[in-house]
Amino acid sequence: MKKQKYTYYTEAYFPIYVKFLGFMMVFASLVLLSQSRYMPAIILILLAIAIFSGRYGLKLDLKQKTYREFVEIMGIKNGKTLAFSSLQELQIRSSKVAQRMYSLSNQSSTVRHIEYDAYLILDEDVKIHLLSKKKKASLIKSIEKIRHDLAIPLHDLSQPQL
Repeated sequence: MKKQKYTYYTEAYFPIYVKFLGFMMVFASLVLLSQSRYMPAIILILLAIAIFSGRYGLKLDLKQKTYREFVEIMGIKNGKTLAFSSLQELQIRSSKVAQRMYSLSNQSSTVRHIEYDAYLILDEDVKIHLLSKKKKASLIKSIEKIRHDLAIPLHDLSQPQL
């Protein structure tokens, strides 16, 4: 019998620079522990654990025909459960991303690249963003388990239209 409930963790909730702050909190807590300041050290360690454990997820129940997009921090999941009628497909789409960076002398440079996004299409009007990657091959590898588990087609819409 095929499994009916699936949980997928897609992306980290906090960006990399916040995770760097988490490493700094761990270091600061070690310094505080060496000075016998236990309460501030425990608070910093708990904040760092919250930063490192934060991630996005998706829970699908094929028997009940429900899904739940959630954010999980320290094992606590937050998100609504909604109903769907059918699983349609997985889609890959591309988008152009531009980031402008300024230097101290107020000069700017723009970095442009293409980012690939994976979506799970449930009904005609429900599109769930799963994850984003800079390389399409890496994105396909990341969503292969979802495609295999749900036995749905993968449509690559990132190719330029002629």
